[in-house]
Amino acid sequence: MIFIGWGFGGPLFGWISDKIHRSLEQKVISEADCIVSVTPTWCAELAEKKPKRIELVHNGYDEADVIESNLNLDKEFSLVHIGSINAARNPKVIWKALNELLKQNNGLSKCLKIKLVGSVEEIVLSDINEYNLNDYLELTGYLSHKDAIGFQQQAQVLMLLINNTPNSNGILTGKFYEYMASKRPTLAIGPTKSDIAKLLEETGAGKIVDFEDVETAKSVILEFFELFKEGKLESSAKEYQQYSRRSQCKIMASILNDISAK
Repeated sequence: MIFIGWGFGGPLFGWISDKIHRSLEQKVISEADCIVSVTPTWCAELAEKKPKRIELVHNGYDEADVIESNLNLDKEFSLVHIGSINAARNPKVIWKALNELLKQNNGLSKCLKIKLVGSVEEIVLSDINEYNLNDYLELTGYLSHKDAIGFQQQAQVLMLLINNTPNSNGILTGKFYEYMASKRPTLAIGPTKSDIAKLLEETGAGKIVDFEDVETAKSVILEFFELFKEGKLESSAKEYQQYSRRSQCKIMASILNDISAK
């Protein structure tokens, strides 16, 4: 038997009592031939429960989604987010940083564009208004996945927003891999010791700023802006192809072959 888990306590077990939950969880972990999870942090947490075997298989990106295109990059200095933004993902640190930078840098005020593609909760829009960023905001509702990929590939900078929740260190969203493969620099907001932070450093795909670190946010945005003005703003992502779903499926297939052979 193999059990594939994405982190316990979620949809699978959330409907039963905590005591039964822990008992069932431990039984599954103990009896499974292999536990598979999608982030290093969650693998480490599951390893503490003493499974027979545990393996990491990343969510990855679909190579068909990142076919080379003739799309032109945005002419503005665009900060682009694809997907919904709720209160837990509201990047207030970015709004604060931009508010301060716009007062100090006249060049930024002439070409900044904040593009939010997908649903945006009212609290996020309220904060954008509070920090006087409405004039730079472009809202786009729901788009097909194909069209959203186009926005990604045209962006100057892609914003990756991690939920500000207790499990944030182990969050590795599918969007992260898509961003990395789009070859546009990523500005992530989240814990600087998280799995995403480590992968950003490993691949050179972008920078991460902690939830409350306004000064670092300002520094990173200015660094990207200066490169934009010089026409040199690009992603230096390397060796990201190992995170394609094709590559990750090979890992999964190897695990299954090994288990079945035994």
